Amino acid sequence: MDKNKKRWEKSETADGITKRVCVEQAENGFIITMEKYGSSGEEEKYTSECKKYISKKNPLEKLE
Repeated sequence: MDKNKKRWEKSETADGITKRVCVEQAENGFIITMEKYGSSGEEEKYTSECKKYISKKNPLEKLE
């Protein structure tokens, strides 16, 4: 990975479910990865979701 490229990350966990957003700088924008995983409820069934997006703006830029 290029040393000039940056990466931002934020996560929250509540009631056994973790929500995580990771933003990685690319040549012409940002790659955004949104994950939701964990188990909750009476059945404690494990769930895992992952979605990726491309954006011109960094939604986590204020974390720098």
